[in-house]
Amino acid sequence: MEAGVRPQPKSPYVYMARPGQKFFLDEFIQPLSYPIYRIARQIRETDIRQVGQEIWNRVMSRIQYVLDRDQFGVDEWFQFPFEVLQTKKGDCEDTANLLTSLLVACGFTNAKTVYGTVKLNNRLYKHAWVEITIDGVPYLLESTMPEFRIIRRPDFYMPEFEIGWEYSARVGWGRVRAWAFGEVPIWWEPGLMEGLGQDMGYGEGFGADVGSWGYGEKANENKEGEELPEEEEGLEEEEEEEEAIEEVPPAMLPKLSPEQLKRLHKKLAKVGG
Repeated sequence: MEAGVRPQPKSPYVYMARPGQKFFLDEFIQPLSYPIYRIARQIRETDIRQVGQEIWNRVMSRIQYVLDRDQFGVDEWFQFPFEVLQTKKGDCEDTANLLTSLLVACGFTNAKTVYGTVKLNNRLYKHAWVEITIDGVPYLLESTMPEFRIIRRPDFYMPEFEIGWEYSARVGWGRVRAWAFGEVPIWWEPGLMEGLGQDMGYGEGFGADVGSWGYGEKANENKEGEELPEEEEGLEEEEEEEEAIEEVPPAMLPKLSPEQLKRLHKKLAKVGG
């Protein structure tokens, strides 16, 4: 008996999501995890605003934003959605993956976790959030907000990768500034879609030249001794002026501190739906 077709990952993007451990990014979107499934079964509404409000009432409003360094003592530690439900703590990608999982489990299968940057006071910060497409328009759900709100994505949110239950894609075709994801080849049957990688400009098949895109695995290693931008103190509002953004190696961009996150929430509150 010969082996059949080998199962393939739906997403080619991998990341050192925990010290010494690499994962496919879509592993953290788990609508069929039993705790997620059980919550979704209790939500009977079908309109996105009603479902979103229920998810916030039951789950998201109870999650405390905590950076990995403070929670786990390391710079990066992705939690699975069921773990966030247990700890009731997490940072941006933890809450985003939890929200995406809940939305997919409630039937919104085009919901996705978006990895990218946010601009605050003329600095870029590494961030993750949730988007859902309605009539071809991307709508933002900021999973760290204390209350539910769905708005069109403002221009100070800059996506780099979308990771969903059904598909994943790189969407920021400029320079990757924050999330140094690696990419593995997706294998297919001999002759199937032959030459697709070359036709799309990826070299010899997907993942053949990820280093040239600036998000190979080595970029994920933090360099000791390099200074990160200092965190701003206080919550005073500042007038933002357009100026050049400081260039920082991809893996070195910091995430928002809890104080900076409050500033982001205040900035979002001024954005119309």
